[in-house]
Amino acid sequence: DWFYLDYRFADWLGIRAGRTKIPFGLYNETADIDSAFVPVLLPQSVYPTTNRDYLLAQTGGEVYGYIDLCDAGALEYRLYGGTIYIDPPRNNGTFPRITDVEVPYVVGARLIWETPLPGLRVGATLQSLNLDLGYQLAEDARLALDFDVDIWLLSAEFTTGDLVLALEYSRWNASLHADNPAVLPDAKVDNERYYISAAHRVAPWLEVGLYYAGYTPNVEKRKGRANYQHDVALTLRFDATTFWTIKLEGHLIRGTAGLDPALNGGKPLSELEDLW
Repeated sequence: DWFYLDYRFADWLGIRAGRTKIPFGLYNETADIDSAFVPVLLPQSVYPTTNRDYLLAQTGGEVYGYIDLCDAGALEYRLYGGTIYIDPPRNNGTFPRITDVEVPYVVGARLIWETPLPGLRVGATLQSLNLDLGYQLAEDARLALDFDVDIWLLSAEFTTGDLVLALEYSRWNASLHADNPAVLPDAKVDNERYYISAAHRVAPWLEVGLYYAGYTPNVEKRKGRANYQHDVALTLRFDATTFWTIKLEGHLIRGTAGLDPALNGGKPLSELEDLW
């Protein structure tokens, strides 16, 4: 998942080279560390497991630092650039299918301000990447697709005592260009992702988490169950012993925008249950 060489000149300036975790939002770097947070699943609108390969790590370089602002708090920054190695999705030999995936570049930055108010930190994340896809329509019909994706994300977290509150809002803008526009015209899409969450430790052995997450694949099409997904999740985390953590989580979801027809009997998203 990651490996790198790291040299820090001072608190405010360091460099890394190799395969580094992508600094995306508040929790992407710890998304694989289950004990670091309360939910079983982080809000899927912002941290989707289906996009894990795109957000986990990048191979390239990074500049980072931590700047003490005295009475104004502190700033933590990270700037990175490189590529992402992604395997083509598995398929059963049917058409259409994606045969090749290349990422010519990914660049990004994250800035987090630890404010003078104890427990409050706010941040902003930017990321831009290019995807080249080989798309096989049939045995003798192939398209080359070029995706440009620009992402921005605003974050805030407040910790006081045993209570942690967080919210994040993001927009993912993607544009598609095919080498044969007559078969697949150019297209653009702007989707919206957000959540608000709370976690409270009510006892040394029990922590309760609650979040609401929203996802809209295309902000110009908000009506119809296939065009939205709203998720309310409740988690009970039991720290039974030093070595055992047990979690119980339930989700009440309206909408089907984040689902995969291939995993639901091939039914169109508009025909799946709206409330599940």
